[in-house]
Amino acid sequence: MKKRKGKTAVETGPAPAEQAAVERVMALMPLPGASGHEREVAGWIRRRLLEAGARPEQISMDQANRRSPLLDGGGDCGNLVFKLPGTMRAPRRMLCAHMDTVPLCAGSKPVRRGDRVTSADPATALGADDRSGCAVTLTAAVEILRRGLPHPPLTFLWTVQEEVGL
Repeated sequence: MKKRKGKTAVETGPAPAEQAAVERVMALMPLPGASGHEREVAGWIRRRLLEAGARPEQISMDQANRRSPLLDGGGDCGNLVFKLPGTMRAPRRMLCAHMDTVPLCAGSKPVRRGDRVTSADPATALGADDRSGCAVTLTAAVEILRRGLPHPPLTFLWTVQEEVGL
């Protein structure tokens, strides 16, 4: 702990790796994942969680897609759920983002120019809604796992078919 002008500041170590977070969002945006076709995105997120130290039994996929009127069979996957028990006693918290994109994002080619990310192909959208949310939520989970940060019980949720109302 540090004392500053009569206030106590708790040192928690370095801030999350900004470069890793940027790399995550840049990798997520071009992945195909129109509503009903989010399996590749879910698989990518799951692999990153496992690489960071999540146990396979902490990660599941529900069957929400089966309630979708969108497609025969409801799409290729359900919501991805990652649950962490708390290291402290407190109410469970949830962090959530949706994995699907609108059709205009098919073929997305994100390019970073300084602090901005734009599409290299003006005929496509970026898919930053909500792949940026997926990257932020994943970064929070990865940093908690890698740094052993104290936390209440947490549920991380990446949903399917948000763009079509599921």
